[in-house]
Amino acid sequence: MKITKAYSGVKKRLLLVVVMSALIFLLFQLKNYPESVEQYYSQAIFPFIRAHLQLIFNQIPFSIGDIFYLFLTLFIVLSLIQIIKKGFFQKKGRDAVQILLKLVLTLQISIVVFYLFWGLNYFRADAFKRLDLTESDYSNAELIEVGSMLIDSVNYSRMKVSKEDLAQSNDSIFKSSSLAIQNIGTSKPIAKPSLSGPILSYLGTAGYYNPFTGEAQVNMLMPIYLRPFVACHEMAHQNGYGAENEANFIGFLAGINSNNRLLKYSCYYLATQEFMTAIWATDSLAFKTLKSKISPSVLSDLKSENEYWKSYRGATSKLSSIFYDNYLKANNQPDGLRTYNKMIRLSMAYYKKRGLIKAPVNLAP
Repeated sequence: MKITKAYSGVKKRLLLVVVMSALIFLLFQLKNYPESVEQYYSQAIFPFIRAHLQLIFNQIPFSIGDIFYLFLTLFIVLSLIQIIKKGFFQKKGRDAVQILLKLVLTLQISIVVFYLFWGLNYFRADAFKRLDLTESDYSNAELIEVGSMLIDSVNYSRMKVSKEDLAQSNDSIFKSSSLAIQNIGTSKPIAKPSLSGPILSYLGTAGYYNPFTGEAQVNMLMPIYLRPFVACHEMAHQNGYGAENEANFIGFLAGINSNNRLLKYSCYYLATQEFMTAIWATDSLAFKTLKSKISPSVLSDLKSENEYWKSYRGATSKLSSIFYDNYLKANNQPDGLRTYNKMIRLSMAYYKKRGLIKAPVNLAP
């Protein structure tokens, strides 16, 4: 009788796994209908979900999302231990299968909730259309010209940053970043310090957005001049910008139009890195010339940042990069981690629209 009941339980869970697999497959097919996703999900369903998540979790001062992931990780680890114990040591194969199916179902449900609560924003209409920007090719000279302008901006904004700016509280950073995001026409976002800062640092992660709780999380252990931009980036995710290049650009756009000195510097600092990386890949001579124009203070910050991440770098960070690269590729971002650098295309379109790209820059020292 017990054997029959256990066998019946396995069949039911197996059937549920098949049903959930079909549902996940159908959800992924929505990437072929970006206009419909934009109209019915990103503009209608998602704002409703976001508002209710914020109503619940914005009132809690600490990160519920971190706790959720902690329990999910523990559940996965304990389930795997039980599967090995039942299947290999106690020779209870049917019990092991039951636990395995329970684990698979839990992960499948998590995937479905992930996409319904936020992840479908990966499949929405392209940001160029939504932001009224024209995507076009750009020359190496134009790339260098904008890179040069960014260096002028990052040098000037760094000069304006005071010691008081570099000692401000997390609350102050989050408040100014939230206001900057609101000023570009999105709903009121809120960021929180992550409870798992050391873990994020070992994973090489500056922050993340938790779609299950609607929380934007920031690693507050990294240098303070990185935090404002990261907060804007994660709050851009919170407002439905799924792709990394879009969140980077929205964070940049919000920051450079802010009156907050540290936030403005933070955004020019990250954008300068993006452009200098692209210039280095296309014209190493221009890269060296432009680098010589970066102020000592900015170079000192770059050195401090590099030393910070280097102190945590290791096998864990490399493994995390591989995982996240595949995650991005699975979510309508086929270039993986290189998607972050596509922010440059949005930035170039923005500078062209404003008429700031005019002629090749003179790089003579």
